[in-house]
Amino acid sequence: MPAPAQTGPKPTRRAGEQGTPVVPESLRQTVHVPKRDARTLADVGILLTDHVEALATANGRIESIDCILDAAEARAEPTC
Repeated sequence: MPAPAQTGPKPTRRAGEQGTPVVPESLRQTVHVPKRDARTLADVGILLTDHVEALATANGRIESIDCILDAAEARAEPTC
């Protein structure tokens, strides 16, 4: 027999309670690199810069997610 459906508002989680950590949607988005034609060496340099910037953005998001998960494991509020 299936479990009865829960009615009413979902309970809110207070700081220090165990549960699923909240990771903002903005940190879970794909980092896109603009599509560009590379016809000259200068174009290649711009492409490289695009990739370096995208990698920095992605790594920053990973660091923020790591901070959130570390805080959840320590049952503390994230300080990032």
